[in-house]
Amino acid sequence: MQTHEKLVKLAEQRGLHLGNQITPAHRAALERLSRLQGPAFTRDYLRHTMAALEQQRARFQVAQTLDDPNVAQFAKDSLPDIDTRLAVTRAVYDSQVAAVP
Repeated sequence: MQTHEKLVKLAEQRGLHLGNQITPAHRAALERLSRLQGPAFTRDYLRHTMAALEQQRARFQVAQTLDDPNVAQFAKDSLPDIDTRLAVTRAVYDSQVAAVP
């Protein structure tokens, strides 16, 4: 089962519904990124992705300390994947953006 599917199931078990609407902040980021091209797009997209993953990681670190054992376990199980995606994104950023004079 995919991480998102596990999250949806966990939420449903608690009577919660995860919406599928894009937030105004995400819509603004999407619109800003859609106007960029080439190196500017790559730079901003990777920065946005790293910031989102860092925020997600911080939230999941907190979630793994919650009293609900299922939520805590979900967060604990998800952190390695978040760390991997963050490390890969940083490596791409370092090779494609930071290394360019």
